[in-house]
Amino acid sequence: GWRRRRLGVLPSDVASLLLWAVRTGTAPEPAKMQSLLVLLQPHLRVLRRAHLLRLLLALAEGGVRPEAGFMRHMVECMEPKLPLLGAENLTQLLLALRGLGYVPPQDWILAYIQASRAQLHYYAPAHVTATLEVFSSWQLRPPRPYLRALLALADGLMTKYSHKGLASLLHCLGSLGVRPQRRWLVQALSRLAEAAEAAAGGGGQGQGGSRLEGIQEVQAEAGALHSHSHSQSHSHSQSRRSSQRQQRRAVAAWSLVVALCSLRGVVELEGAGEREREGEWQGGASWQGGREEQRGGVRVPQVPQGPQPSAPPLPEQHAVGAADWSDAALHTAAAASSSQAAAPSTTPSPAAPPPLLPRPSSLASSSSCPPAPRPVLLPYALWSPVKRLSEVLVARGLLGELSGRQLDRLIHALDRLNFYPGREFLAAHAAATAAVGAQLLPERKAAVAGCYGRLAALVPAMAEEARRQALARQARQAVMLAEGAGDAWEK
Repeated sequence: GWRRRRLGVLPSDVASLLLWAVRTGTAPEPAKMQSLLVLLQPHLRVLRRAHLLRLLLALAEGGVRPEAGFMRHMVECMEPKLPLLGAENLTQLLLALRGLGYVPPQDWILAYIQASRAQLHYYAPAHVTATLEVFSSWQLRPPRPYLRALLALADGLMTKYSHKGLASLLHCLGSLGVRPQRRWLVQALSRLAEAAEAAAGGGGQGQGGSRLEGIQEVQAEAGALHSHSHSQSHSHSQSRRSSQRQQRRAVAAWSLVVALCSLRGVVELEGAGEREREGEWQGGASWQGGREEQRGGVRVPQVPQGPQPSAPPLPEQHAVGAADWSDAALHTAAAASSSQAAAPSTTPSPAAPPPLLPRPSSLASSSSCPPAPRPVLLPYALWSPVKRLSEVLVARGLLGELSGRQLDRLIHALDRLNFYPGREFLAAHAAATAAVGAQLLPERKAAVAGCYGRLAALVPAMAEEARRQALARQARQAVMLAEGAGDAWEK
């Protein structure tokens, strides 16, 4: 009896019981929870790491918001135990702190980063993404060495990422102001396209499901007494599978929108005069960090302004390469852009917004004003993967899974990227926008129509950039051939 009474009042038992009560829906009222925290606070230092973590999880999952003094004492007690936590517990700890709305002091964060780096080889893709999501929600950019290690790990785990995980990862990097290497971005976007295509198409699961349905039908026909129950079960199962498939398609479409919205920081950084450093660290991001980052400190990043939404399949019949951006293809699109850009608007729009591109020389006055600045296009290395993403939206019919607000964000993201996705995409986007036109206000419809016009006007600039890139490739090849011929002559 004495032992049972003693175990019943141990602080560790209280922490474990609180988590059990929260997860079973039998937690006490918030006022009683707060009184329990007052009783527990003097005993926090004697709790083991597992019990401290359980207490934090119980508070976060139960929606309890302790006082700042309690949280400060809690993280102080947890700090010396951080090196003893594994990858899963470290991630749970960060997520619990975010759920409680508490940002630890800088010294604690640095101690956490040190413990996390020692466990990185045990991290899965979900751990990497969750860690960056928490720092993004805190608007705190981790030190450069830790980010380097995280992104190098993400590079090695790229094939294990889902489309949703990659979209979240890109969104976190954009909100933290991290600029990955072009190679890293191309690889991430390509993997994103493949994963979203599999999710939108259903892969082999659909075929397996149809075979299972056939077996169930045969079994149902074999027994007359159970035929009615089997048909009802089959109908419910079919409806559930259809709902799950539609859910997967909607998530895949939204992941694509998130990825495209996250890329706009690349254009903004280059437009501000930033240039990619030579010899960037492998698998990571190039930083323009100050002394504080080099000391290993944590600072508030420059978060891009505007909405930050939270990934797309690759159609097999549309391979994107240099030929897609040839002069003939771009000028063909330019010839039809005037009629195509006007078609999408379902309501009469007010005066068109000012153009983002210089007018053609035949229309601009030759002596009145200086030429408009050249548009900052999406970097050429990203044209192919971004084109793949836009083609997947069209080929898999994912635009129909988006709401009016999501379609608005998508076309504005492409507009900010200064990337023309092609006539087929604009036509499909216009049809999807018309189908959900009731969800958009007239001014938003007018803004979407303005995006169509500005995107179509990008064709000449993109054709010129494609020619410049082709000439640069030819020049590099000529130099390589000349060097090879010289070496052969010397031999």
